[in-house]
Amino acid sequence: VSLGAEFGGVFGERVGWGYHPEIRYPMGPSDDLDIAARSAYLAFVSGGLALTVGRESLWWGPGFRGSLLLTDNAPPFDLVRVETVRPWRLKWIGPVSAHVFVTRLEANRLAIPHPYLAGVRLAFRPHPLLEFGFARTAMFGGEGRPVTGKLLWDVIRARGENDQRNPG
Repeated sequence: VSLGAEFGGVFGERVGWGYHPEIRYPMGPSDDLDIAARSAYLAFVSGGLALTVGRESLWWGPGFRGSLLLTDNAPPFDLVRVETVRPWRLKWIGPVSAHVFVTRLEANRLAIPHPYLAGVRLAFRPHPLLEFGFARTAMFGGEGRPVTGKLLWDVIRARGENDQRNPG
């Protein structure tokens, strides 16, 4: 059983915040209450982009309504995210929206502790009834696997994936 509330607001025109505490009462042998921040973040807006730092759940899939890549049923990420505030208008492909995030995952991963997870999502609408979207997530690095410029370039280009010798 859990009880939560969402709070949020803005400071001026450029800073927003959100906080979602949750109290969980376990149904089982333990009677200990668990208090957790389901989300807590600050968002800074400038030049048509928003930089968000904090804890948030993400819901990503083939469309904005699907969750094939990421779901908010999983624990939220401590992340840094950059996204368009409203779509950019490009004459030849219509409105374009972009989202990028990076997070460091937990230590109790099965294979490699503390890997990074990053994702990018682009969508454009050449016609009001037709939208194209592209999304990619990648897990890389972690304990014993250094993150270098070459590795980041390989992750961006999707090179060397599933190679046991590659730390990506």
